[in-house]
Amino acid sequence: MKILALFGSPKLKGNTNQILEMITEDFKDNIEYKRINLSKLKINHCMGCNKCNVGDFECVYKDDMNYVNKSIEEADLVILATPIYFNSMTSIMKVMIDRCQRFFNMKVNNNIAFKEKKGIVIATAGSRNSKSFEALENISKYFFLSINAKVVKRLFIDSMDDKGIDENDYKNIQDMKNLLYTLYKDE
Repeated sequence: MKILALFGSPKLKGNTNQILEMITEDFKDNIEYKRINLSKLKINHCMGCNKCNVGDFECVYKDDMNYVNKSIEEADLVILATPIYFNSMTSIMKVMIDRCQRFFNMKVNNNIAFKEKKGIVIATAGSRNSKSFEALENISKYFFLSINAKVVKRLFIDSMDDKGIDENDYKNIQDMKNLLYTLYKDE
């Protein structure tokens, strides 16, 4: 099983990174695990030209999104990992998702089938706002639909500014880690 972690934080040592590392630590040296730090890539903003809806479904931009697209296509499991900024995912991740319009065009507008995947969402929020994850849930739902993935689990941890990672969070992180191992083993 090829696992792809799309990490959308500019903080390579923040809470979201720490949690993603805890969950994927057993896969770090596995050739079937790939982590992409989106903040280190050059990905242009989608300009809605719709070029990715015709011909070869390629974007007019020739940037690092080509690498991300290829990685998504090859993956069996895609993990989105992002902190919550202003009650949504980071702009880094949103730009990448906007550029995944080509997958939507291929699947929905042109009935092109590509392999089924599984999806996982991991997010952290500093505040205790019960609605902090709503925008992420909605956007990630359509992202996973577009790349032909079924979301199998979400891990949302809030109140990070107040408490950091607590005992209950460690339990949920371990549950996610166990699920990832089970999914990997079952493939």
